[in-house]
Amino acid sequence: MDEECFNETFEKKDGDFSGYFSRTEIKDIDDQYIATVITNDDILKVTNQLNHSFGGIIRVFKYALIVLTAALIYLLAKIIIERNEHSISMAKILGFKNTEIGSLYIVPTAIVVILFAAAGFVAGYYLMIWIFKIFMLQMDGYFAFNMSIPSMILSVLYLLIGYAFVSVIDYIRIRHIPMDVALKNIE
Repeated sequence: MDEECFNETFEKKDGDFSGYFSRTEIKDIDDQYIATVITNDDILKVTNQLNHSFGGIIRVFKYALIVLTAALIYLLAKIIIERNEHSISMAKILGFKNTEIGSLYIVPTAIVVILFAAAGFVAGYYLMIWIFKIFMLQMDGYFAFNMSIPSMILSVLYLLIGYAFVSVIDYIRIRHIPMDVALKNIE
């Protein structure tokens, strides 16, 4: 386990000594006090296995999740526009421009998407840390979960690019709503 978790579990103070790491074999300590010996070869084997097992899957997940996210945002935005078709048509009759109408429906959706993307990213990041800790408890040694800053930025950027495409499609959909929809549905 990592040092912070060890100190919390065993009620140690920060900075307390909890073990030895050595580049050479430790010979002056009895074998019963050595929990495990992890060599460079062991670490390379584990990392190569993880890369071999998960490397291709991670790339597939990345692209699949981009498509699924864009599809989900598209469907939600489509529902919003379809349910407000009458109001959009009425706004066109009253003289509002397509850009004004689009800003009424696309901008609030964009704000919600950005807020939930940020909240979802933070929740997903901490969930991955938690899952990774559980995963590491089943292995000898310890690897910390690490996500680089460029990866974090790219993950949010992919979502926003997907939303930009959906916004363009929604704007086109708003432009194609005829004015007679409001007149047809008058009761």
